[in-house]
Amino acid sequence: MKYIMALDGGGSKLLCLVSDEYGNLCGYSTSGPTNSHFNSEQEIEQSISQAIEQALLRNNIQRVDITAVYWAMPVIHQFVHDTIIKWTHPHVAVHNCEEYHLSLYAAIQEEYGAICVAGTGSFTMTHTKKFGARYVGGWGSIFGDEGSGYSIGCKAFAACTYMSDQIGPFTSLLEKILTEFQFDNLRNLLFYIHGLQKGDQRKRIASICRIVGLSAAEGDIVAINILKDAAIMLANQTIQTLRLDQSELYQGFPLTISGGVWKAHPLLYQTFAKMVKQQQPQIEVFQPLFEPVVGGILIGLRERNFPIKHNIGKFKQIYADYLIDK
Repeated sequence: MKYIMALDGGGSKLLCLVSDEYGNLCGYSTSGPTNSHFNSEQEIEQSISQAIEQALLRNNIQRVDITAVYWAMPVIHQFVHDTIIKWTHPHVAVHNCEEYHLSLYAAIQEEYGAICVAGTGSFTMTHTKKFGARYVGGWGSIFGDEGSGYSIGCKAFAACTYMSDQIGPFTSLLEKILTEFQFDNLRNLLFYIHGLQKGDQRKRIASICRIVGLSAAEGDIVAINILKDAAIMLANQTIQTLRLDQSELYQGFPLTISGGVWKAHPLLYQTFAKMVKQQQPQIEVFQPLFEPVVGGILIGLRERNFPIKHNIGKFKQIYADYLIDK
């Protein structure tokens, strides 16, 4: 039996799936973050090696039986290529799918379309036959990543400092964040955050996005406004990306989303979709079907002439744990 592997990594974690040549799930794992901006090569290799070994171990799959690996992560490409070969075998076919390709195909099983990715970081992209892939955003947390989990987390912490200094309104975020981190004092918590290594720091700040969603669901105005601002920023980036390819935008041109930020609260998607549709009414906005890592498996199967859309019902059952709307 031969197998296909998919790897999808980012600022928070690396997911790995292994399937047979019929799309059946045979192995899976989760390991640490893989982002060259914030993680060392040693850390990235450790995450990749752990993910591969743990996924193969589940069904005692031999490394030599992996025929192809489809990966996407914000890292130096040659380093990842060499690392995957090191932890599989020299004859494996290694495919860099780019994050947009993996995410787009997992979401709507289409080669062309637009996607707004908002996870620990953020970017938007359109992919058309005429112009290929075109990006807006994705400049990293120092200079951009507006609307990302990291950006939302930073704004949540800032709102807590404003409340503590009595120069901003009350927000339930403060109590929730202190509870989450098991601190009883905001200043001590921020000393702790500042002391983290930059990769861990970014990951922990981005994790606050979930708490912002919880506060928004309870009617906290500060949290609601943070999410609205994030949605507006993401919508503006997406609208600009679409403008770059305006001549290629036919009626029903697909736009979808990807990333953990969208799970925080429905307000994000509602605000985003409404704003984009107002500016680009010909666009059809779709909720994504699968987590991006499943895209690697589906692309691998498609390249082996396996009928993806004909078997989508089967894949929903096999990859039920990776459905966006479970």
